[in-house]
Amino acid sequence: MAPSNVKRARFEAKNDLVAEEKKTPLTITDLPTELIDMIFNEMDIPSIKSTDPVPISIRPSTLTCRTIRNVAVNYLTFTHCYINGTDDLDHFLRFLRHCDRARRTVRMLRLDNAVLDATRVNDIKQVFPNLVDIMLKDITCDPPSIHANANGQPGQPAAPPLAPPRRLDQLHIMCTRATSGWSLSGMMHTLSLLRVEPQVLYVSTEHCGYSEDAFDPRCVVGLSAVPNLVVCFHDPESSTPIAGLLDALSHTLDPNVLQSVEVQYDSKETLRALGAMLERVGRNVIKLTIKPHAPSTFQQRQAWVDPFDDWRLLDIRPCQKLVYLSLHIYVRRKKNVSKALSLPGAGLIANYAPPATFRKVVIHLHDLPRATTLGNRSVLKLQEFDKVLTQDRFPHVRQLYLDVGITEDLYDTPDYREECRAAARRALPRLGARGLLEVLVQRWFE
Repeated sequence: MAPSNVKRARFEAKNDLVAEEKKTPLTITDLPTELIDMIFNEMDIPSIKSTDPVPISIRPSTLTCRTIRNVAVNYLTFTHCYINGTDDLDHFLRFLRHCDRARRTVRMLRLDNAVLDATRVNDIKQVFPNLVDIMLKDITCDPPSIHANANGQPGQPAAPPLAPPRRLDQLHIMCTRATSGWSLSGMMHTLSLLRVEPQVLYVSTEHCGYSEDAFDPRCVVGLSAVPNLVVCFHDPESSTPIAGLLDALSHTLDPNVLQSVEVQYDSKETLRALGAMLERVGRNVIKLTIKPHAPSTFQQRQAWVDPFDDWRLLDIRPCQKLVYLSLHIYVRRKKNVSKALSLPGAGLIANYAPPATFRKVVIHLHDLPRATTLGNRSVLKLQEFDKVLTQDRFPHVRQLYLDVGITEDLYDTPDYREECRAAARRALPRLGARGLLEVLVQRWFE
């Protein structure tokens, strides 16, 4: 071909290419995935977000096309995740397995109405490596069947492969349904499967709570390292007994780790069960808080009777390292009080508290109608604490903290705070003289 023809052919080919480019212009989707990832990485830089008057959001990019979405989803953040149901859990786990960056942003996970087993528990721990807070509500978990061994006796269930322990700030187990929700064996099996070490374990009940199926200690596949335990009623009208729950926990918690226990009791049986739990796992407990499951309104509380009416109901002698004890006392009308309200708490300290380590008592006093009630010897009789907490009996005691919650009528009285403090000092003169008495007066009424 002649040189002129070659030049002409090249010129025409170049024009054809330019024309083709004008027909189908290049877009961001034509970029290599690596370059798209670099763009989103620049958008995700904190310094850019802080100076831009219009906040940068990655989420709209996930709704454009598949090419961009596959990159953009990895830059989403899922700090607080709420998942309802097993299907949603499985779908979310599958989704985040391919989003290494996004799954590391999950800090709090709330899971409701799902079915858990060893596989899903391990998946949760592996997919969410930076979890610090977990809430499990109305979870169904059936422990593996317990088969008979060669001697015909029931044996332990085969231990599933467990993920390494994980530290958490908080693990909250909530029970609201007696059917299609938590059972005691399922709850303790799940707790032992998780192999987390939460700083605080909350177990709360409301409405119907958990099913009352018999608890089998063999469902526990490993003790749980929990330093702080809180058992409470999320709903004042909950009818779930707590005694069985405390018994189940006593077989699940590591006795060498537990240091603080807070229990809201509903019956004498619960107080006895708490003593039995402390016998099993309370050797290192240094802080104990007990409070009654009192009615929610002032009028209902006036006719209510606190189950803790005898210090012998709760044996705290296993807590030989006990430093701190917190009690709740509800003031009621004289006709509804068979014995002075301070006697159970004072008797508990006098007979069971360890003199070598005991240092602080906190008394939360509810529904105080008049300042003079603080000195009443038939209804309240705070003087019992002054008799018990002596220098000879408890040489290391450093404080009795009296937290006084008043009624609305007392709140309307002038100088009620000063009158209450003065009445408390008169009722507890020895502790006041030693500088160990501190009084806080506040309004707690509805």
